[in-house]
Amino acid sequence: MLTDKQSLLLCGAIFSAFVIFGILDVLSNYFLSSLLIIGFLLVIVNLIITKKTPEEEDIEESFSSKDV
Repeated sequence: MLTDKQSLLLCGAIFSAFVIFGILDVLSNYFLSSLLIIGFLLVIVNLIITKKTPEEEDIEESFSSKDV
């Protein structure tokens, strides 16, 4: 669904929007708050649905098994 970089950017954008909208005191607007909630749920669903492919797991295992 989303790549790791896209997820991080979306999390940063949602956090920034919460801070900015909170300072401006516009979080009571249903349209803005619904957009933030949808974005937050998109990130959560992406974390749950996204599974690593066997190739990615093999790469991580090879990095973790090497002695430094």
